[in-house]
Amino acid sequence: MADIVLSVASKVAEYLVAPVRRQCGYVISSDSHVRQLDSEVGKLHHAKERVQHSINEAENNMMLIEADVQDWLHQWETVADKARDLLADDGRAKKTCFYGWFPNPKARYRLVKDIEELIAQIHIDKVHFENPPPARVDSAADPNLSAGDGADTITNSGLVGGAPDVNSSAGDGGDTIADSRASIFQGIMEALRDEKLKVIGIYGPGGVGKTTLLEEVKKKLMKERRLFDMIVNVEVSQTPDLNNIQGQIGDALSLNLEKKQSQQGRRDLLFQRLQRDLNENVLIILDDLWTELDLKSVGIPSGDQSRGCKLLLASRYQDVLEQKMQADKTFRLEGLNKEEVFRLFEKIVGDKLKDEELKSIAAQLVEKLAGLPLLITSVASTLKYSRVSAWKNALIKIDKSNIETIVKLSFDHLESEEAKDLFLLCGLIRGTIRVKLLLGLGMGLGLFEGFNDTMEDSRDRLNTMLDSLRSVCLLQDDGDDMEHVTIHDLYRDVVVASFRSQNSLSGPWPKEEPEKWWGISLGNIGGDELAEIMQCMFPNLKIFMLSQPEHFLGIPVRRNDCCIVEDVAILGKLKALQILSFAGSQIFRLPKEIGELTNLRSLNLTDCDSLNIIEPGVLKGLINLEELYMMGSYSQWTMGEVEIPSESCNARLAELKNLTKLASLEILICNPKVLLEDGDLPFGNLTRFWIEIGYVHGRRFKSLRTMQLNLEECDSILSKEWVQKTLQKTQYLHLDRLEEFRKNAHELCIQGFTQLKHLDIQNSPSIKYIVSSSNDLLTAFTILESLFLKNLINLEKICNGAVALDCFSKLKIVRIEKCHRLKNLWFLSERQRLVHLEDIEIHECDSLEAIITDDAGKGEVATDIMVELPNIRRMDLRHLSNMTSFCTGAEGAPIQIEESKSTSKSILKLVWILKLPNLKSMNIKSSQSTEVVFDLEELKVIGDVKILSQLTELALRQLPNLQCMWKQDVKLQGISIFRNLKELSICETGLSFLFLVSVAKCLREIRDIKVDDYPNMKTVIVDDEGRDGGTNDIIEFPLLKRLSITCCPTEKFFSYPHGKKESVATTLDSQDACSDSFFDQKVSLPSLEELELKSEGSFKGIWHSELMENSFYKLATLSIGYCPKLHNVFPFAIIGRLHNLTILEIENCPSLESLFDCGSLDANTKQTTVLPPELEVKTVREAGKMKCIVKSDSQMIMGFPNLQKVHVCSCSNLRYLFPNCMATTLEKLESLSISNCEHMKEVVPKEMTKGDDESSQPLFNEKVIFRNIRKLKIEGAKCKELWSNKISNGSFCKLEYLRLEHCDNLLCIAPSNMWKKLQLCLDFLEVRSCRLIEIIYESDGTDTKSGKLRRLILSDLENLRHIWQSDGLPNVPFPNLRYVEAVRCSRLEMLFTTFTAKFLGQIKELVLESCENIKLIAGHKEYEEATGRTITFSELTALRLFNLPKFRSISAEFEFPSLEVLSINSCGTLPDRGLLEWESHQSKRKIEILIETMKYKIIIS
Repeated sequence: MADIVLSVASKVAEYLVAPVRRQCGYVISSDSHVRQLDSEVGKLHHAKERVQHSINEAENNMMLIEADVQDWLHQWETVADKARDLLADDGRAKKTCFYGWFPNPKARYRLVKDIEELIAQIHIDKVHFENPPPARVDSAADPNLSAGDGADTITNSGLVGGAPDVNSSAGDGGDTIADSRASIFQGIMEALRDEKLKVIGIYGPGGVGKTTLLEEVKKKLMKERRLFDMIVNVEVSQTPDLNNIQGQIGDALSLNLEKKQSQQGRRDLLFQRLQRDLNENVLIILDDLWTELDLKSVGIPSGDQSRGCKLLLASRYQDVLEQKMQADKTFRLEGLNKEEVFRLFEKIVGDKLKDEELKSIAAQLVEKLAGLPLLITSVASTLKYSRVSAWKNALIKIDKSNIETIVKLSFDHLESEEAKDLFLLCGLIRGTIRVKLLLGLGMGLGLFEGFNDTMEDSRDRLNTMLDSLRSVCLLQDDGDDMEHVTIHDLYRDVVVASFRSQNSLSGPWPKEEPEKWWGISLGNIGGDELAEIMQCMFPNLKIFMLSQPEHFLGIPVRRNDCCIVEDVAILGKLKALQILSFAGSQIFRLPKEIGELTNLRSLNLTDCDSLNIIEPGVLKGLINLEELYMMGSYSQWTMGEVEIPSESCNARLAELKNLTKLASLEILICNPKVLLEDGDLPFGNLTRFWIEIGYVHGRRFKSLRTMQLNLEECDSILSKEWVQKTLQKTQYLHLDRLEEFRKNAHELCIQGFTQLKHLDIQNSPSIKYIVSSSNDLLTAFTILESLFLKNLINLEKICNGAVALDCFSKLKIVRIEKCHRLKNLWFLSERQRLVHLEDIEIHECDSLEAIITDDAGKGEVATDIMVELPNIRRMDLRHLSNMTSFCTGAEGAPIQIEESKSTSKSILKLVWILKLPNLKSMNIKSSQSTEVVFDLEELKVIGDVKILSQLTELALRQLPNLQCMWKQDVKLQGISIFRNLKELSICETGLSFLFLVSVAKCLREIRDIKVDDYPNMKTVIVDDEGRDGGTNDIIEFPLLKRLSITCCPTEKFFSYPHGKKESVATTLDSQDACSDSFFDQKVSLPSLEELELKSEGSFKGIWHSELMENSFYKLATLSIGYCPKLHNVFPFAIIGRLHNLTILEIENCPSLESLFDCGSLDANTKQTTVLPPELEVKTVREAGKMKCIVKSDSQMIMGFPNLQKVHVCSCSNLRYLFPNCMATTLEKLESLSISNCEHMKEVVPKEMTKGDDESSQPLFNEKVIFRNIRKLKIEGAKCKELWSNKISNGSFCKLEYLRLEHCDNLLCIAPSNMWKKLQLCLDFLEVRSCRLIEIIYESDGTDTKSGKLRRLILSDLENLRHIWQSDGLPNVPFPNLRYVEAVRCSRLEMLFTTFTAKFLGQIKELVLESCENIKLIAGHKEYEEATGRTITFSELTALRLFNLPKFRSISAEFEFPSLEVLSINSCGTLPDRGLLEWESHQSKRKIEILIETMKYKIIIS
């Protein structure tokens, strides 16, 4: 290296000589000299580092290092070693001669002499050092990455897809990865960890967020600092520039490419650099690939030369990644889901969506944006500061320039013109489209010319074209659904706009040139219209559909009952017809004329549920038929020969023997006996089929060849040749009620189930084994993925005898239910065939002892017992009364474990816990014997151990003998347990606590904890580590959103065992506060949104007075109940944190004194107002000691500006609801319910003056200002009046619903001035059990506006005489009444007078029950004269009269022209009628009233 030179004098003197020259003697000052020597040796090390940096730079640029530089390094090593030895000698010297008080002169002399020898050896010049390569992982300084222990949470604010914090699902990707993309993110990370995968790709439409996802992957890798030494990020672009790409890589590696003039020179230099170090792992991210990039020309190693170099690619096109770049694994990135899109939109526009109108528009907007963050961000940013009119305009016309560009680029990328035509066709149909429909239309359009020798050939071509459309993301990925494809509305709009500009399809039915028509699709037509259309001859028509797809050509059409045609015989004239579809139509007969369509290749009768007749000979004549679809349609096949065919006769299965070209069949044969006489059918050559014989309730696997058999003692059908041939091809087989079959399940198919993927056997007592072999090694079910067994009462084993290892080797899902003789599923020696198993679900198997049993000693075990079960994701074990463990008798584990000594009955012992590394969900229910779930008792830690690190959901229910969830005899230092657990649900167990503190500290991802019915649980977390007096005492669940503890005697959230003392210095008062509160000061729950605490514990408060500063600020819902000693809910310390509290519910807290305790402040303190801004609902039930909602002796004023609903019930000591200072803050109150608060005098207290009678005070006085209240329920009030005459004009003017019940002292509903206000708004009035009420409506005689009251219910009003008095009334107060009900109103003689009845013709329903004095529905008062005129209740549809002993008659003066229901029972001399209807009405009435009241959202108790 030219700029590194060596000399032998100046610089080493600078570092070493100067301090030595200052010596004053070898003995007197040798200590100070040695100290200086020690310091200077450190500087010499720094000099060596600078030289090394220059060497590294040279090597990074592939330069050779000069030999003398290497010599210098060797000399430096020698000097450094001698210096270290001398300093060590000095340390030993100090141990002699009185420990250094008198130094050893000989040793000091030798030390200084050696230093003088070193001084003359080395001299270095200053060397230059540049920054390390930006791509180097260990030196990258990313400000967005949080410092700390390298945990998995990403703390930057960008969402994958372009928005911050759209979803709080952290997972491996932190808070920035949306839930819908978390699996893709994790999949990419797993692929990068897989040494076998060298090229990984991600594809998706433009703007979907590929680049942002790559950035998140890079950040994750940079933070982990494990997988790669270098990470290079390169943007390729649509027109790749090799020089630019090489430059980006060179800059990232700090590789100087400027000296290389040719592209080949830069290529070779890059290649050498990337292959330089065999131990260096490099990740190159190539973003925005549009076509193939020649890696060799760039200088990127690939294939066998890649060594430690991996590629992560991003493109819009799947084929670019898989075919051109040879990606080993690819991931498709779809748009965000609706919820994520809305949250992203909301995040950008901010507070705008507090406006309900804009929120509604936003919900419609996000539907149109295809889930593309690019478009969402663009539209939201544009509208953020816009007016409502701009938002409405955006709904009509979103700027489509971006989406048009995206669609056009992808469209142009298609190489096949037929694929382009197919995409246009999808756009015209829109939405989710059946592949069958595309097949038919494509054939008619000639899209498969050259491939349409058979329907199957055309289908193969169609699937190839659909794959090409999916690969460029023009069609959405529908996963495993091969029967449908989906085009997004945004793409469809572009297609339709383009198509309609060139081809107008609107206008009347075109009748010109019918010979050119190749296809017709009709919807919503009848027989006459069909006949009119068929007047035109269509000689070349190939496709006829009497069932239109939804929104075909942009016209909305109903899918079901869209074609009601009695006679389709006229279609028999279309001799050239090849495809005929009646799918979803209401035809009931298939006439013989259809059998004349000899060119027909496809007949679709799917979901023709009215089709009862197929005339004999129809199917027999369709000799060229290749496809017959009858799922959900005709099934009544005729038995026996039909001697004289008639219109009522049906087709026989034997007709299908003529269909020799049949390749696809969907058919239902209800009666299996039909198959006994019709012999062999031509089903052996089928390539696609769904065959159901008998009535079967099976599963549905789309696109798989399916047979579902319920043979009902016709098991001999299984031996038929066509059945055996079909079973060989079957992919999903469902068997039910095998009674006579005495063999094992694998023998059902003589040739073996070579293609079977899913097997479902139910209710078959003859099955003893699924596979069994006595001698030869049996091979069966080699590709089986799912096994479902239910109610096999004699099943003893799944495998019996010698069974090959590849039997069940692909098994993924096992579901077993009610197999009571089954003791285990597999033996330990069979584990190797279970490596693909993902899902285990076992219910109600009484004899089951274990999933796996050790068969050591029963024969030779030919497998490696160390095999893991790496793919098990889910276990659901319920009602297994004899099960004691996952595996019985297993030994050995991948980490060090002693011989098993644990005697506890554990579901999972340590050996199996470690063999389930990817278990994600576990559910255990109703196991009486289980004592421990996870037994870690024999664990010996060797380094870091991760236990069940992928488990996200854990549910334990009905385990009465459960002693602990996890059992260990060592502390969990060095062990990461349940690091990804998100949801925990525990119910009905014997646990005394939930977590040890060592476990709780691992649960950094927990989001939801639900605990119910723990009779022994006193605390949630128990300290098993001891206290260290520092911040490590803190228990934090950083992501916990929901915490529910119900029916448990829980005293504390975090408890310290008896005898341990807090190390934190606290006063006695603070200690008392801590002991009396549920949450202490060491609990941190910064993300908690929902808290449900219904505990029978003795705590007096919920919150400690000194909470962690970040806790409970996000609390939105709080539900507290059954806390017998709780004094208050919110002390002063917590009130200031309630910024997000929305719902508050308190129930059955008998010692509760107040909800909010504002404490006492100095009188001189400035008055302050606290407004929990989001509180909407407040409910308090059964708080007998509570005297006030807000307790305050200070200058603090509480207010609730957003409070909308309040319900208080059974608060006997509550004297008022809201204090004076709060009343003015209740502008948004809409619903108020007060029940059984017998001491409540006023809702808002009024200062009493001398002479005021407290007993006469109205419940609502002039202090009440409820401008927006709409629903009001008062029950058990002791007041004589509800409303003050002085009440504010603006109050109660929007009241719609009023219910009064058990108000024994109430004299009237409302005074006349209040009625004038209520008439304008009240819609529903319900009055029950108010014994002093004599009249409902009272008037002062002045003219009033017509009331809006529609529904009136009166019940148990023993003194009620009139609904209203007509005396002096200028008009009827409630002309809009629709429903009137009066029950047990004993003094009521008639419902209306004839004067008022004539104005009530709009009433629809009248109900009178148990009113012992009522005589007439309407009649004349004494002073009224009979007019002789008939009064008509023109809209009355139901009149119900029950138990009216004095009822005389339904007067002849009244007419009921619309009456539909008349029920009379026990009404004087009238005969009973409609008794059954009355009983039905009685059962429905309460439900109807409840439904009616629900729309008012009032709480009815």
